[in-house]
Amino acid sequence: MKRIILIMVIMFSSFAYSQWQEINENIDYGNVNAVFMKNNDWIISTQSGGFYKSTDSGLNWHQIDQKLESNGILKIIGSGDTLIYVNATPSIFISTDFGDSWSKNSIGSQYQAEQPISLKYFNNKIYLGLKINTLISSDFGKSWNNKSSDTPILPKLIEQIDSNILISNNQEVYLCNANLKFINSLFHSNVENIYLLKVIDNIIFTSKSNYLFKSSNFGQTWDSVKVGNSGINNISKIKNSYFIVSDSIYVSNDNCKSWTKKNFIKKYGNTYNSSNIIDDTLI
Repeated sequence: MKRIILIMVIMFSSFAYSQWQEINENIDYGNVNAVFMKNNDWIISTQSGGFYKSTDSGLNWHQIDQKLESNGILKIIGSGDTLIYVNATPSIFISTDFGDSWSKNSIGSQYQAEQPISLKYFNNKIYLGLKINTLISSDFGKSWNNKSSDTPILPKLIEQIDSNILISNNQEVYLCNANLKFINSLFHSNVENIYLLKVIDNIIFTSKSNYLFKSSNFGQTWDSVKVGNSGINNISKIKNSYFIVSDSIYVSNDNCKSWTKKNFIKKYGNTYNSSNIIDDTLI
């Protein structure tokens, strides 16, 4: 199925954030699961169609992965020039020059039956949550340390705060050290699943259903606010404004106390979730 890449042009004034531009000219691919940007160089990854790169801010695209085992991309992350993705094998592929070249490392034959659930890269360490085990690599995937005995849960979501790591499954958020050694529990959801775990300016954000929770004191206390009508799965900050992706896009200019719904393009059918728009960053 063809998906559209839509970029939101921010107008930093008292008016609404309201301009959208379609930038998928001349390419056809599967679902877009991430967008990475470095100046005018942009890379998109697709769940079934591999990687495409633009060197002119999305005006023209070319495929960059003809020799990569890109089918079945399950998780992908980016940090600066480093891009890392894991496929269904599972094997891990790493680029340190923003997609110009890639290296492949095996995760290990003992983990071949496990599906990747989470993937993050912090402080030169790769954190990989599998169906049964949780692994860390400090050498770009050449070797792996199994941290399952130290980790209280199998992490569905992983984030960094200061020198520590936050992990979450469907109902808990835990604080761990950089080696995933448990420190304490920060948040619990009795019924609804947790779909969001994000750290912005040392503030922790999580969600259950359409309620956003934030803590500025390492989870000691939490403020909550209802946003939209469905699950919250992404939050980003641009200058002094926060953006949420839910059943639509919502904007807050008062430090997440109140939210305003912004009109979104209906031309292409259902409202897109965060993975269809941009992973981790709204532009």
